[in-house]
Amino acid sequence: MQGLNSLNGILKKNGEEFIKELLNRYVVINEKLNGSYFAVKLNQNNEYEFYKKTGQITHADRVLNKFYNKAIHHFEALAEETKLELPDFYVFCFEYFPHKSRLVLSHIHEVDQNNSVIRTLQTKKILESWARTLLVENPPIFFEGRLSEEQQHSIMQFVYTSDLEKSEEIHTKPFGQFLLELLGIEVKAIEGLVFRFYDDEARNEETVNVLKLIDPEIEAIIQSTEKNTQIQKADDFIWLILMDLMNYIESLSKSDILALELKETTPQRKYVELINVLYINYIKEYGAKWDGLEIRIPEYLNKAEFELNMDLIKDESVKQLIETDPIYMEIYRVLLNTFRNPNIKISSNLFSDTMKYNLKSQIERLSHLILQNQTNESYFTSFFEFVGK
Repeated sequence: MQGLNSLNGILKKNGEEFIKELLNRYVVINEKLNGSYFAVKLNQNNEYEFYKKTGQITHADRVLNKFYNKAIHHFEALAEETKLELPDFYVFCFEYFPHKSRLVLSHIHEVDQNNSVIRTLQTKKILESWARTLLVENPPIFFEGRLSEEQQHSIMQFVYTSDLEKSEEIHTKPFGQFLLELLGIEVKAIEGLVFRFYDDEARNEETVNVLKLIDPEIEAIIQSTEKNTQIQKADDFIWLILMDLMNYIESLSKSDILALELKETTPQRKYVELINVLYINYIKEYGAKWDGLEIRIPEYLNKAEFELNMDLIKDESVKQLIETDPIYMEIYRVLLNTFRNPNIKISSNLFSDTMKYNLKSQIERLSHLILQNQTNESYFTSFFEFVGK
């Protein structure tokens, strides 16, 4: 009874009066979806910008995997008339399910010129209107308003009943199912519920109380997946490859780097072009030492959405090398994903503090000579970066 336990937890922490006062507030109740965060907004040039949980989705991100392809292609395919309707101060936020091609509008941030959030729009009417415009799924909002006295009483009874005989009579179903039936909503299988209690109907997000109730079986699956994912470590050979790449880049003089013929003009695309040139030169000179090596990678990276986005790699020489040997593909991933930001995370014990400092220095050197600021990722992207919590 996850709902019972969660509400009882609030009861023990804050007391009976707090629960009663909470249930008397204006409340929005929606289904808790376990999707990945995806957001979109228009920039000042009337171009789409796409975001994941950790920041903007860069060109390098899109080359590294296909995870966001379906979501991005959805917006790129929208009619120009639809695009013209979108305010450039709105950030549309979604629960994204790539394997089901689902985009569920969850909320909208209104931002200022510095992209700081001014307010968050979460009313059913507004969200459903924009969902129709954007051709995406409606937010899973079951209820918004004030609970009746009878409904409040039934919830309190569900929470407070401790007598064994009465408990067996009342607690015949999960709290989520009990609540939906109480609200007169057709019951379906759900992962959990989110309650947002507001002081008034103005819905000031600064004063909102949020309560999440997750089905125990679903929560157990999530926790088990997280635990199993966390124990999957990158193969030590990945870090040996990175060390060799560091030695190679360190061997390049300033004149060697400046002599590279790069044609791209935007920082994101210039970075990928730089990596492509370095990759070709490295494989030609040192690739043979890795021929036939098999690397163990986390299981989730074998899924189709985590494959390299070969369509975005324009250099045919790079494509041919990647397809020559699976190890060459991993070398490309390491190179592309590592040298983007000096704050790169290194989880291997093979790297001393001195080596981490040297890597940071190399990344800063490349950035200073060729690039502008880039977004950082660790080599093996965490599965839970993609899955919303």
